[in-house]
Amino acid sequence: MPICRPSAPPTALAIDRAAAPLDPPPLLVVVDDDAQSDLPPAYTSADPLAPLPDIIAQKPWNSDAVSYIGEQLSVDQMCTVLEHVGRNASVKKLYLAGNNVALTDEVMPILARSMRTNTTLTYLNLASCSLSTKGAAILGIILRSNVTLDTLLVQDNSLCEDGAAAFAKTLAGPSRTAQNATLRTLNISGNAIMDSGFAALSHALIKSLVGLRELYLVSNSLTDNSAMLLGHLVASHPALEMLFLQGNNFSNATVLAIDKVINPSLSLVSFLYNKKITLRSNSIVNKKRIWWKPKHETRYSQNAQLPLIRSPSWGGI
Repeated sequence: MPICRPSAPPTALAIDRAAAPLDPPPLLVVVDDDAQSDLPPAYTSADPLAPLPDIIAQKPWNSDAVSYIGEQLSVDQMCTVLEHVGRNASVKKLYLAGNNVALTDEVMPILARSMRTNTTLTYLNLASCSLSTKGAAILGIILRSNVTLDTLLVQDNSLCEDGAAAFAKTLAGPSRTAQNATLRTLNISGNAIMDSGFAALSHALIKSLVGLRELYLVSNSLTDNSAMLLGHLVASHPALEMLFLQGNNFSNATVLAIDKVINPSLSLVSFLYNKKITLRSNSIVNKKRIWWKPKHETRYSQNAQLPLIRSPSWGGI
């Protein structure tokens, strides 16, 4: 009759393996190379069997574009939308313009976290979302690591000088050498960045956004004090093709100065100036202000007093 012997006690290695979690712990997202971030942990996949929240289910997230323009999402709804961006693999264009309540300092880190895991989004519209200085800084962080986004619209957010400086600082990174070669179009019109904000921003536009081709600086209260930096921008940027400057306070002298140094690769620099001056370049055009939203048109529903922005209004540049 065989003798039953007690099994050997488990080794320490076996115990450690048995106690180890099945999934690795969430990663900590780092905002700057020299400081830990207050961003939430990396996003984990939701239960595939759980029903979708209403704010997600009512939109075609399996298509190329999803729009929440002017819907005034609540903070909780915006969090749900942005978390869904982190695991969606279909949508290429996301329109959040006109949601001027939900993109708070506490919500913007969720956008940054989701943009680290999303691999399909190429177009992001955040026009008129009341972004703060911290929100502008987080946008710089997003662009520093993102390799899919080619269009970013942040016009009409009142970023002012501080917001422009914060965006430029985080975009360049602690070493001021970070580069994004993916972004092609940036619209920061109507943000009142003024000369001091542009002074902080101009270096990052040239050194960090090396693939940028279209830049919109319409109505930012820029003056002749920015002439030298603008001249450096149009002469030195490696890829810029179109620059929109209508609605700023430039004299003919600034237009002439830029005309002298403009890079031949630029096909369009749009100003408003005295038609009597003679320019060397055919790339500089004289136009009245281009309404990048003709865009400021609003209408009101019979049942609500919130402005409903027509789809074409914030649907493009």
